[in-house]
Amino acid sequence: MKNSTGAEIKNVEDTEYQKRYLRHQQFGKKDQLLAIMKERHSQRQFDTKDIPQEMLDEILDSCRYAMSSCDRFGVRLVVTEDRDDKAILNGLLVGSVGWIYRAKVVILLMADPRAYQAEGEVAFMPYLDAGVLVEHISLLATAMGLRSAYSNPNIRPNNIEHFKELFKPKDWDDVIFCGAVALGYPHPDEIHHERNLIDSVLL
Repeated sequence: MKNSTGAEIKNVEDTEYQKRYLRHQQFGKKDQLLAIMKERHSQRQFDTKDIPQEMLDEILDSCRYAMSSCDRFGVRLVVTEDRDDKAILNGLLVGSVGWIYRAKVVILLMADPRAYQAEGEVAFMPYLDAGVLVEHISLLATAMGLRSAYSNPNIRPNNIEHFKELFKPKDWDDVIFCGAVALGYPHPDEIHHERNLIDSVLL
């Protein structure tokens, strides 16, 4: 084997330096992705710092690469940074009461019922598609140094129509709300919680 100058190198694989080099080379995309997965956690405390538009655009654009049932992309995103919108969501979304208004950005996951035509699938498939999008958003946000939290789609029955009036896409006949993702920079005094992991997901 020759080095960059053309000189012959003998038994290079046996040298201490080459062994260290090879171990270093093993750290790649897999390790980076696993590190981001381990770092990601739900955080409901956020800094008041604005998220740059180009950063938000990159997060949203990444969702075009997410898996979607039968490639339909029946779930789309409604993004709001409006303080009044966040205050309303803080009251309407059962899982968000008391915290979602603190986020700088809230992404609503909206499914179009017309995308799910097979018998019975409209009851579950939109939520599966939305879950994939939540994972995309949360992992990329973590890689960018942001914090995120998912809010479930539970809205009290007497508030559902009011929610639709305010947030349903104008050209849609109806909407299935699949939850929301809150984004923001970490709060300076955020509280770190250890993840409550299980030993194995295998049965």
